[in-house]
Amino acid sequence: MNPTDILSHPPVRRLGCQVIAFNPAGEVLVVDPEYKSGLTLPGGSALQGEAPNEAAARHLALETGLVLDLWQILAVDYVPEGVYPEGINLVFNGGMLTDRQVERIAVPPIAKSRLHGFRFVPMTEVSTCTEPYQRRRIRQAYNALNMAKALPLLLRGELVC
Repeated sequence: MNPTDILSHPPVRRLGCQVIAFNPAGEVLVVDPEYKSGLTLPGGSALQGEAPNEAAARHLALETGLVLDLWQILAVDYVPEGVYPEGINLVFNGGMLTDRQVERIAVPPIAKSRLHGFRFVPMTEVSTCTEPYQRRRIRQAYNALNMAKALPLLLRGELVC
């Protein structure tokens, strides 16, 4: 196959960009989407031409009002086609939020039609309020964070930070 054939008809894949962040008590920030069951990490799909860290930051701001610089990837999760198109989900490290950041979190009016709200959940309770794929993703990102195994985000080989 000619390489130009591949480039003229690239495969369609969804790029999901989520953020894992914690309050000072070590509880994980999750949102409650209206359109699917269970709580999830804040995030959503990148737009065409949008860098993944910018997509994650955009969705985080749209869903919680938080504005964070994101440049460490804690997990890469391939998801075969199913309810949603085939995709890759990146989980970015949102870090430990300050008390002030936590106090300012609110679902902006633009997101109220698709989110019931947000909350912080202890890691020991993640399995009771998330779908199996989401709890596994959260656990893997959490483990990577605890083992200091984050991946840097590169943009054309240059470190983003």
